Amino acid sequence: MWSLWSWNATTPSDSHIDFSVQTATTLAGLSSAPSDRLLFSNPPGPTVLAGQTASAHAANQPPGTPNTEIGAADVDNTFVVNNRPRRNAYVRITSTLVPSSDQTQTALLASWNLQMDCVPSQ
Repeated sequence: MWSLWSWNATTPSDSHIDFSVQTATTLAGLSSAPSDRLLFSNPPGPTVLAGQTASAHAANQPPGTPNTEIGAADVDNTFVVNNRPRRNAYVRITSTLVPSSDQTQTALLASWNLQMDCVPSQ
């Protein structure tokens, strides 16, 4: 089962990184699989953002939000919410880097990691 997607990013000004997820039974199937915005979950939090679309951004971008430049979300939670298969062999996470509104600065995805939990075969 696909589990925790985590990232470390730098998002100057109001630049940000949005994440979406797809799943399929084959590699070729990913090209036509539905794409869903990844959702923050609790755990890992932040609790105030649970259920909202996952995005890496600096504190207060948008106003009143916590810093999620270092963050994580449970991919399985997004699959459950969107009624997608949870145990497909293939998954694709797309990271969309969005520049600042004045087009002078861009986000940087420095590192990422996707964990999976193996289900016992018996």
